[in-house]
Amino acid sequence: MIRIITWFKKNYILIIILFVASVLRFYHIDLQSVWLDEIHTMVETNPSLSYKEFYNIAVEREVMPHLYFLIARFFSFLIDDSVLVIRSISALAGILSVFSIYFLGKELISKKIGIFASLFLAVNQFHIFYSQEARPYALFSLLTILSFLFLLRFTKRLNLKSGIYYALFTALMINTHFFGLFVLVSQAIILLIHLITVKREYKRRFFINSVISGAIIVLLFIPSLSILIKASNRNAFWLKSNNPDFFKELFHVFFGRSEFLIYSALLLIIAYFVKIFSEKEKNAIKTNNKYLVSFVFLMVWLFVIFIIPYIRSYTNLPMLINRYFMSALPAIILIIAIGLSSIKSRVVVVIIGFIFIFTSFINLIVVNNYYNKVNKTQFREITAEVNLKNIDKNPIVYRMAWHMEYFFDKNEIKLIHNSLDDYVDKLGRRNKLISFWALGAHRNPYKVKPKNQAFLDKNFYLIDEINYYDTWAKYYLYKNSNQITELNLVDFTPNFLYNESFILITSNSKITSKKINVRKGKYRLSVQSKSSPKSSIDNENAHLDVAINGKRLGGFYTSADKIETTLFDFNLKENTNITIEFTFGNDYFTHKGDRDLRIYGTSIEKLK
Repeated sequence: MIRIITWFKKNYILIIILFVASVLRFYHIDLQSVWLDEIHTMVETNPSLSYKEFYNIAVEREVMPHLYFLIARFFSFLIDDSVLVIRSISALAGILSVFSIYFLGKELISKKIGIFASLFLAVNQFHIFYSQEARPYALFSLLTILSFLFLLRFTKRLNLKSGIYYALFTALMINTHFFGLFVLVSQAIILLIHLITVKREYKRRFFINSVISGAIIVLLFIPSLSILIKASNRNAFWLKSNNPDFFKELFHVFFGRSEFLIYSALLLIIAYFVKIFSEKEKNAIKTNNKYLVSFVFLMVWLFVIFIIPYIRSYTNLPMLINRYFMSALPAIILIIAIGLSSIKSRVVVVIIGFIFIFTSFINLIVVNNYYNKVNKTQFREITAEVNLKNIDKNPIVYRMAWHMEYFFDKNEIKLIHNSLDDYVDKLGRRNKLISFWALGAHRNPYKVKPKNQAFLDKNFYLIDEINYYDTWAKYYLYKNSNQITELNLVDFTPNFLYNESFILITSNSKITSKKINVRKGKYRLSVQSKSSPKSSIDNENAHLDVAINGKRLGGFYTSADKIETTLFDFNLKENTNITIEFTFGNDYFTHKGDRDLRIYGTSIEKLK
């Protein structure tokens, strides 16, 4: 107990950093909806799946090893299969990354470097973002740090125990993400450099222990080998082309696109190189110069994990994706930490360090509004609203229907795996049409061919439109076009027709259609309307009351965002003439604008 208290007293700064890292990674961790890739995780780690089902789905849909998904599946069984629980795995990995980089910095050069590195990583927005995502990138970052930590210890101590620890964490790393193989190549080069430069009496022992470590790594990677072969044989990928400015963009993303942080980081990197080139000893291994050893480690680390994917992206398939380079961020953070510590004036170090951390907080919380601004596709919100409104259990059309299995019960609602365009093409060849919901998301805005739009307009009412960040939904209610009577807007009196396109009512008024002769039966009246201006006045939009022959059918507040279709069903017990009456009764004028009502169309459909 005394030892623990003593450790806490000696490391109170690190404890404060870990507390800050924890708050930044757990705060509003459930704010964002799961996006496309996270849906993969949630579907694949569903505890109701058998292991065989889990394995088959993961092999089919993932191009990465399964260690993270096995861990997520275990926590789903142990605690709950909620998004909060699965994202918490990444948050914990993120916090442990901050803790681990302290030990790596300390082992590399000094405790001060470890403190600086852990502090910079704790407030790094890129790292926080992936520490709040139900994907393997935070875990990949943690295992990369631990792999290099034990590699460094192995090169210092040369014993088999250190080599086995290194092998275990490296095996875990490459079983988390295949970009870990590029990290492994960089480490093999570091080991080779060390083998060449280490003292003769240690060469044989170091070589044998390195071979044993390598054998353990290969043996533990065997379960992922078949997945790697399958991934290597792919001839297509969702990323279609390479960005020639990728690495510049990556550096900007690493530092939250803040110009101040980017230039500050560059200056500290320059300070690091000045420190390295000012060192008198040039043989890092033989002289055990910690700064030169750090140069060998960090430069080989970064060069290899950048150059191999870069070459493969231009000779095979594009693979330059920001999140795949989580393994590079710790190295850059360490370089910056060493650069800051190389400044001789303690006052200057404190000032620069404070400004860097303070700016990181401002950029995270104020400039980027990270904890309040929506930045992930709102699958959760739109599917919840569709679920609420789809009381008739109409089918749902989505281009990747299996994603929707996470949100909808496929035993109750039919999920149709089609784009809206393809689905409408098929509808055109059918005799029987039914109502349906169409969804679109993840950089897939609403877009259909003109002929398909005409088919939808003729055969369906667009009853509802829902829009959230990067996603939309539309409810199409089937209408019998052969039983529909379109009312001419010019036939309403008084005549408020505007530009021959819509009725514009600018003051409290009632308009009435001409008489329409109809037979007895059940009917549906549709009204397409909209309120103006675009923003509500005193939190209220235009209100429309609907009546037939003076008998009120109902009323509703119109939308200011879009033209909406509203339906009213009514019965006629005998053949008769009817008039339709629309009443606008909440006209209002302020300095904010004038509340008006627009009617774009109306029709009557005979149902029975």
